[in-house]
Amino acid sequence: MNRNRFLHPSFFGLALLVLPLSACPTMAQGVFGLRLTTNQHQAGVGGGLEPELTTSAGYSCRVSRQSGPFQIRLGAGFLLPPYLVGQGSVRLNGLVALDWHPTAQTTKRSWGGRLALLPYYARNRNDAGALDGLGLEIRLLPLRRGNRWTTGIDLGFQTTLLTRIQHSDRVGSTFMDRYLSTGTATNQPRDGWYRTTAQRFRLGYTGAWAMGRGWSGQFSAGTLVSVQRQGILLSFAHGQIPLYLETSVIVGW
Repeated sequence: MNRNRFLHPSFFGLALLVLPLSACPTMAQGVFGLRLTTNQHQAGVGGGLEPELTTSAGYSCRVSRQSGPFQIRLGAGFLLPPYLVGQGSVRLNGLVALDWHPTAQTTKRSWGGRLALLPYYARNRNDAGALDGLGLEIRLLPLRRGNRWTTGIDLGFQTTLLTRIQHSDRVGSTFMDRYLSTGTATNQPRDGWYRTTAQRFRLGYTGAWAMGRGWSGQFSAGTLVSVQRQGILLSFAHGQIPLYLETSVIVGW
């Protein structure tokens, strides 16, 4: 199933075009609440700029005991760019999060953090074809927590482990004349599964604050970049500006 044809020089140019798009925008950590609360259930909605506009929603449930320095939450969510809904672009996420707070939550601020694993399925369609990706995102957040405010650093790594590419007719016609002299089509772009097609790194600042009983707001900003094979840092579909911004509202019960 894993053909790994991106190693062919003749296919390298097309790979540079479509692979950054296969990553799809990352899931906003903001839709999964950062603040420590007594609520077992949390749900959130959010929006962001990467710099393309994105919207997201998610739900998580605490599955561990409320007491103790560690809490485990499971959840799921989705993210989509609203202007690409008609093309079927979407990302579906799972969530396994470990929160730790070595000292009991008091009025004083104390250090804690979160380690989150987010397996995902991403779907994207463009002029080059349709891409279905399966991957994993790892997030580490050292956090300074208090009763009303939580702030910290957001570190992340995202890799699309497998991508299924179905090339469009435009790709076939574009590359048709290139291989006529070889008498073979073995080097032409072909549909199929490819491995480790995209990786992205995240470095940002995040914060959350209490808005009332059961409600909180969250904000994140930072940089989000991809490393291409030739060592060039790329990021977004519109102008290579490696900055992102996320905001969200969380409710717990």
